[in-house]
Amino acid sequence: MKRCLFKVFAVFLFIGVSPAWLYGAEFLHAFPHSAYHELMSGGQPVGKTSFNWGHQKGLYHFVENSMMKVKLFKKEYLIETKLQVYTNPQLEVQKFVYYMLSPDSKLEVKGTRVGSNIRLEKIQSGSKQLKYVPIQEPMLMSPLIRPFLLMKKLPLGKKKEENFNALLLEPSAFKTLPMNLKVKQTPSKKKKLWELAVSYLGHVMTSRIDQEGRLLSENTDLGGLKIVAKPIMAKTYAHVKITGTKQDLVEWTKVPYGDIPNARTRKELKVKISGFAYQNFQLNRHRQSLKGNALTIRVEKIPTKTEPAQSLVGKKEFEHYLAVDIAVPVYNPIIQKTASKIIGK
Repeated sequence: MKRCLFKVFAVFLFIGVSPAWLYGAEFLHAFPHSAYHELMSGGQPVGKTSFNWGHQKGLYHFVENSMMKVKLFKKEYLIETKLQVYTNPQLEVQKFVYYMLSPDSKLEVKGTRVGSNIRLEKIQSGSKQLKYVPIQEPMLMSPLIRPFLLMKKLPLGKKKEENFNALLLEPSAFKTLPMNLKVKQTPSKKKKLWELAVSYLGHVMTSRIDQEGRLLSENTDLGGLKIVAKPIMAKTYAHVKITGTKQDLVEWTKVPYGDIPNARTRKELKVKISGFAYQNFQLNRHRQSLKGNALTIRVEKIPTKTEPAQSLVGKKEFEHYLAVDIAVPVYNPIIQKTASKIIGK
């Protein structure tokens, strides 16, 4: 679900503050100074985004804020993301801070360039997780994609189409993902326009931009729901009333399946999967395996003798199973009370 959420919040918008050529990046001299967008789905506003960029102590400073209301498990959640990225004039990430906020949880991810690696630190529910990710340039984050294309001399001269491969540093996934950028010129009488297709994890996000890098429109999806980003004025942005998605995303993404014969006694189930890039997901786990497009799921082996629940308290290998996330607010009083009834003190 977090990956799906990320697809919405990765809308590529930017704002400029001061003349870029003073800092050695002439490709940003005409980059828009402000941008605000409304996110629409099913004819109603489901979110909004705002972005800015400037300079701070010799670095470029890109800021991306998003807000969206989604329905999960028959309950509405207002999800906010905040991303600040600092780069050198070559748009190489030096550090970043990312937050994902919901009424029940908070995720914070910090990144710092250390030699040939990005040091990632994830903070959630009072616990910290560290990870070092090798740097392979170009390594981009969502606010850097259109500036990267401008740095690559967009417009493309006589070329009508070009492809770029890069890594997407995705903080909520806590890793980098292979990404392809396909940009091509589209017919226009007034000025040159470009169509940008961003592909990662089998997902494609399409945008229309002008030669200054201004975003004119963008289409993506959230769990199969079409989301359209439309430019709005700054004074309108503050008054956008977010109504949220009509569909419950959990119900929307369910795949119908018929009755399973002998379901209570069956020890193994094998299904064929199709219709999405399943190769990009970690489907080989302790009780399931993928061979070709056939996924085999086996029933968990229940031990005849078990340890009391209290013996698991404090073991680090189980902490990520107990951590709060967007869908499971473990600190909710009802969950806490029920857990106490089950395991006692």
